[in-house]
Amino acid sequence: MAKQLNKLTDIELARHVQAGSNCHFEELLLRHERGIYNFILSRIGCAEDAEDLTLKVFLKAYNNIAKYNEKYSFTTWLYCIARRESASFYRASQPEMLAIDENSETEIPDPRSTFCGQEDIEDLWDLVRENVSGDQFSALWLRYREGMSLKDTAKAIGKSQTSVKVLLHRARKRLAGKLSKIMKTET
Repeated sequence: MAKQLNKLTDIELARHVQAGSNCHFEELLLRHERGIYNFILSRIGCAEDAEDLTLKVFLKAYNNIAKYNEKYSFTTWLYCIARRESASFYRASQPEMLAIDENSETEIPDPRSTFCGQEDIEDLWDLVRENVSGDQFSALWLRYREGMSLKDTAKAIGKSQTSVKVLLHRARKRLAGKLSKIMKTET
């Protein structure tokens, strides 16, 4: 049965789930759990909360599978749910975070350790998170880390393709300026 499930597309699996099959939903969960977790973790920064929100995203997807429209990619639909849940979580926890931020100093990572190699890619994403807006970060993450097309990225963050292009351009420009400043301070 597992080999048969592997051959089905996400849309075919979603159809079976809409018809009441739990094992087909389990296959969707196995396919997308890591990506959704990483996306949420990149937005909120806490592994435990990311695990909880990942489960919440899949529960919400399961409960609302009848609303899934096959016209769109299942992955895009799932990332839309994840984006909304992350935003809700962030808004709910923002007052606590502001109180902590006011009483603590923000450390900027050493650029030499940030760009040492592939193993430090998470440090690079931390630097990105600190220097671009939430929508810019989401666009960068989905486009470059998750490898989504421009169209799917736009759908996942609820913006037009043109808006996503602008977000990506502005984020890259802002990061280039930040990196330029970092490199000048090194010399």
